[in-house]
Order: sequence, then C-alpha cells, then structure tokens
Amino acid sequence: MLLLLCLKTSDINLNRRFSPGEGALHSGPAINIRKNEDGKYVYFDPHVNGYYNARMGIKCDFWNCPNDAQIKKFSEYQFKKGILAFYPTLITSSIEEFERNLARIQEFRKKHYRSEAEAHNQELSYIRGVHIEGGLISKKGVHPQEYTKVFENLKTVKALLEKYPGLIKMWTLCPTMDPNGEITKYLQSQGILVSYGHSKATYSQAKEAFEQHGVKTVTHWGNTMSLHKNIQDGRCITDEQIRLLLDPNSIDSASNKDDFGIGYYALHDPEVTLQVICGSPEAKDVHLNPKLLRAVYKLKGPKKIALVSDVACNPRRPDTLRGANQLVNEHRKNLGRLLAKPESEIQTSKSEKVKVKKKPKALAM
Repeated sequence: MLLLLCLKTSDINLNRRFSPGEGALHSGPAINIRKNEDGKYVYFDPHVNGYYNARMGIKCDFWNCPNDAQIKKFSEYQFKKGILAFYPTLITSSIEEFERNLARIQEFRKKHYRSEAEAHNQELSYIRGVHIEGGLISKKGVHPQEYTKVFENLKTVKALLEKYPGLIKMWTLCPTMDPNGEITKYLQSQGILVSYGHSKATYSQAKEAFEQHGVKTVTHWGNTMSLHKNIQDGRCITDEQIRLLLDPNSIDSASNKDDFGIGYYALHDPEVTLQVICGSPEAKDVHLNPKLLRAVYKLKGPKKIALVSDVACNPRRPDTLRGANQLVNEHRKNLGRLLAKPESEIQTSKSEKVKVKKKPKALAM
C-alpha cells in the first residue's frame, strides 16, 4: 500500500471519503478504485440511491425507507461485486422523509455491525455514512421543486445533524443557495464533505465559492450543472463545444466570463475532484458524451476523478434505463473501453492538443 506522504491535506481529506479502504491510497483508474491483495478491483461508491434487480430478488430504495431485509440483501450483492463500502444517497424531499430514511439507515448499521471490518466479515458492503444530495439546489433534475430550499435555514441543518450525529458524511448543494457560506462552513466544521452540484452557478460565482470555502469536489460533473450558456449538459455536446470546454484559455477570450459556469471552473481547477458517471451506449446509460469523458479523464488524471454509479431503484424501467441497475464495476469497465478505443484527438485549438497523461497500467484491458 502506498503512503499518503505525497498528498496534500485536502487530498488526504478527499481520499478518506473516496478510497475503497479506509485511509488507503487508490491504485486504480479513479481515486475510489484499487486492486486488493488478490489483484481484484474493489470500490467505494459515494452515490447509491438504491438498486433493483428482479432476477436477483433485490429491491432496495433508500428514498423510500427500505426494510432491514432489503438493505441486507442489497449489501450482500454489493459486497460480491467488489463494492466494499458505499454512501446511501437521499435526494431532495421533506424534512420528515429525510428523517425517516436516516433513522432506518442508522438502525440497520447499529443492528448489523460497528465497523467496516465487521461488515466485511459478514460479507456485507459497509454503509460508511449517508450522502445528502439536495435540499439546497438551483438545478433540480429529478428532484422535486417544492423541496429544493428545505435546508436554507441553518437551524434546520443543525437540528438534523444533532438528531443523527456522525451519520451524514457528504452533502451536495449549490453554492448560490448558500450565498454567505454559513451552511457550508458549518457542515465542514462537523467533518462533512461538501460537494457542489445541481447548480446554475456562473463561472464567477463558482470561483468565489470554491476559493472562499475550500470545497474540493463536485457531484456527477457535467450533469445538472452549468457548463456554458450554449451547452445544456454533457450528453448532447458537439466536438466544437468539447474543445471550448477543454481549452483553459477559452475563459480569457470570452466577452463575458459568466457565459461559462461552475462545470467549466471545476474542470480547470487542479484541486477539484470530479465525481463522474461512466455509463455506456449499449446500456442506454450515457451521462457524458464518450469523447468528453475520455478527454476529461486524461486532463484531470485518476487522482482527480471518482467514478460513481448514481444507481437508483427503478423497477418500472430496468430494461431501458440501465442507470437503475448498473454498479461501479461495470462503469469501470466502460471507462477502460473508452480510454482504449482509438478515436481522433480532440484539439483545443488549431495548434494545441489536450495534454494527455500516460494511461495507468490498471486500465490495460
């Protein structure tokens, strides 16, 4: 196992959240993926909404208070797939729904284990804590509009954390919904990793927020976040638009810097880790244009990429929406295929190519 001496303090903080083993440095194609002693890939997934698999008899929906048996069966399946730990993710809802779901997850942890090692001895993927995604967002996606400001009062946030001490480990919010940063600072003071996401923030707003509050990661980069005024998201994007995003000089030549958004800022800040979803066209689970994803990975490198599944329980459309039952190991394979597939180089300008880092050996598949 590599030592952490080469990492900055902020990197160590992120690594504790994203590494597959507590305190372990990644050695795979993303910061939350590594090989274990047997040479097999193991993972930590910080974005798990639930999972549905009719063939395996699994139906676990963390948004809707799953019972003990449902969580256990899902945790067993995760462990078999090499996902050693994860964060159940609760999206924007009422305070009452947040509390019901948090109580159920807390109850499960207390009943089944006291540590990650104990969970693994029972062949269960370990719930390290909970990821709150939303309740303070400006770009809703699938989140219900009526609750997108449910945490705008600091007292509400404090009350939730006091009721479930130590359970919440990560919180996704939009920086413009916390303009003075008091909620962000409070969450950080409680040891919670704040991640920006679901945000319409402009480049200037993002720059100010990242610099003032020391936030070092974004949630599912390229999805439900502003990239540029002419780019809706990272799925339907042209080669020319990819070049615009990849070029660090685009912002300098822009007549209005705020034509760019938080996604552009996060991409070019070397300190920011991007959480990304790597689906595949075959699975009808494309969240980012494959060319864009490949170029972003090469630009940021494996230490600033965390692969997440954003997997959800969706029994109505398992055949067409593979995002509802696709796990991180499949995403890792898709990323490997993407990086190995020869395609024309995306250039940032007529004379400048994107700087490509040497492909890690772990990606040779």
